[in-house]
Amino acid sequence: MSLQLLKKLNGNNDGPFRKFISEQDDSIRIAWYPSSGLDFRCLFYLNPVSDSTHPFKPGTNPPASPGLFLYTDYFGLRTEPEPGNQLYLDKRTRVTIETVEELPALNLDVDQEIVTFSKNEFTNRVFYLTVTLESNLFGQVGGHILYACAVNEAFCAKILLPNKAKISHLIHIRYGSGFGGARGTGSWLLNVLEKLGCELFIHDNHHEPESGDFHAIHCYPNLAKSGPIPEMELIRTIQSEQWSDHGDVGWYLVGRVSGDKT
Repeated sequence: MSLQLLKKLNGNNDGPFRKFISEQDDSIRIAWYPSSGLDFRCLFYLNPVSDSTHPFKPGTNPPASPGLFLYTDYFGLRTEPEPGNQLYLDKRTRVTIETVEELPALNLDVDQEIVTFSKNEFTNRVFYLTVTLESNLFGQVGGHILYACAVNEAFCAKILLPNKAKISHLIHIRYGSGFGGARGTGSWLLNVLEKLGCELFIHDNHHEPESGDFHAIHCYPNLAKSGPIPEMELIRTIQSEQWSDHGDVGWYLVGRVSGDKT
């Protein structure tokens, strides 16, 4: 029911995002990156331009690339996004905003047992962005991003799960443990893989639960485990220094349930 989710987030807006939605059907593939910050490497790594430099395990077939990247980060945006502005720039990569549309604001909790910061001017604001990424390694790609400045746990519990959203790709990189003000590691994401219909789980093996994770499940019972963790097959590895300082990043196909691995 991914279109149901997108229509809910668009509300009554009649701008670029409504046009984008009108061109999709319910099979649209969405990659969700909680605690994303301004990390746009997934737009390269989830694009065939990276296949030759970071090959998949022989004989495996990764899911088709996503058509929309859903970013959630409570403290991710620091400046007002404007067309022509650079969202990110370093010696190797430039990310330029092409289109900006602000969507209706959310009304989600900011629980300081989960995140350390109080509210700021971006709290619960949502933006639809089209961006151009330029890299000296991968060349140029474009992307559609829906950026919600919200607490990941509240967004999943109150937006994604009630709307029966299908998330084909879930990205868990450098999540929490004080990084960016989070009090957890996002270990609860393992509990919602099946609930979200996840096909590919991309993570850096940083899953030991911390206080914020336990508190999130207490606040939002639908984030709790409701069955065994699905079996997963490693099909690709990206070295730590190329993406995450928490460890190498593994690409795991989410398969059948074969027993509890917690």
